Amino acid sequence: MSEPVLAVAFGVWIIEAFVLGYVMGRRGYDAYSWTFLGTVLGPIVVVVALSFVFRPPSREPRLLRAGRRGTGSIDVLVGVDGSPESQAAIERVAALFGSSTGRVTLARVVPVDATQETEQRAEAQLAAACSAHPQLDVSAVVLRGEPAAALRDYVRRLGYDVLVVGTRGEGKTHAMLGSVAIALARGAGVPVLLVDDATADVSSSRLHDAART
Repeated sequence: MSEPVLAVAFGVWIIEAFVLGYVMGRRGYDAYSWTFLGTVLGPIVVVVALSFVFRPPSREPRLLRAGRRGTGSIDVLVGVDGSPESQAAIERVAALFGSSTGRVTLARVVPVDATQETEQRAEAQLAAACSAHPQLDVSAVVLRGEPAAALRDYVRRLGYDVLVVGTRGEGKTHAMLGSVAIALARGAGVPVLLVDDATADVSSSRLHDAART
């Protein structure tokens, strides 16, 4: 096989891997894992991916802790991922809403095909966040899927009034979460509070009142 043909074949192989990772990531799976599998196994892994698409695992939320409802009328869902920004997001709830809060739920989103280690890390992050904010007496839930879609769906299904998220994520999600926050602000159907950093300064937070759908 000539060098130009090999170069084209290699290019197609790599492109296929990144396209696979992108498509699976949009469907709520771990994009990095699928990109790696596509790089190693090439087109063969597409057949495996199709089996996940047509027979997807359960996406049902898993409630880890049921908190006590506050005396207020504002129900708040907070996206948590272990980053300083998400910790600041929880603090912002107490600072801005105070006694006006009703339900306060912390939600950690994991991929549909999350490993046991990923799930355990998500549970530990939620447990730590609950312990750090006992004054809120929060609920905690693990959601599955693409972060923006999972949070948006949960807000609508359970009738929350406000969604609070950090604008940047932890670790490898750091660069990605900006687009997730923008997607939520534009399409959540409820007001979305985006917390920019861990300083918890009111001037560093922006309240986006998305059009209700």
